[in-house]
This record gives sequence, C-alpha cells and structure tokens, in this order.
Amino acid sequence: MITLCILLLLVGFSLCYSTSKKMQPAPILGFEPMLGPNPVIKTGLGLTFLGLALGCTLINFGLTTGIFVYLVFLMTVASLVILLAPLKLLSPLVVVPILFVLAVLENYVF
Repeated sequence: MITLCILLLLVGFSLCYSTSKKMQPAPILGFEPMLGPNPVIKTGLGLTFLGLALGCTLINFGLTTGIFVYLVFLMTVASLVILLAPLKLLSPLVVVPILFVLAVLENYVF
C-alpha cells in the first residue's frame, strides 16, 4: 500500500512537473505525450493523483501521521524528479524495478 502511495505521488508530480514552462518538453515516464499538449488536462490529472496519494497515506497512517508521511514522500519524490528528469535517468525501465523491489520488501519484510 505504501508502494501504491509512492507510485501515485510519482505519477502525479511528474504530470504537474511536465506542465512547467521551464522544463524542456520531454516525456518523463513515457505516457505524457498520450495526454496531448493541453496543460489543463495534465495538471488536473496530476492533482488528482496527488490527492489520491494523500488519501492513501491517510488511510494507512491516520490523520496527523498520514499528513506528515505524505509530505515526506512528496518532498522525496519531488526532489528525485527534479534532479533525475533533466538527466534522463527517470524512465519506466528504472522506476518499475525499483517499485517492484519496494513492493516485495513491503509485503515480506514489514
């Protein structure tokens, strides 16, 4: 469930980041061109995914801890997207194995 929250945060923030005027127009996770050039759709979907991630953390951790964990996850994901996206190090070939390892660790270790 925590992995799902991180995935929703990653997709939501990357959609919102791809609508930035300062960002060079290159897809981050690969599905951004399918949404078209309209930034309103990307921003709306990005904020929807960010809201779903907030709801997911609130369900998992409770009200105050959920908000705190959400902010920590958001700062971590945002920093990684902002640092790794211009270097082209953030692609589905990198993200999917990392999320798979996190899901396995979440289910079997914790």
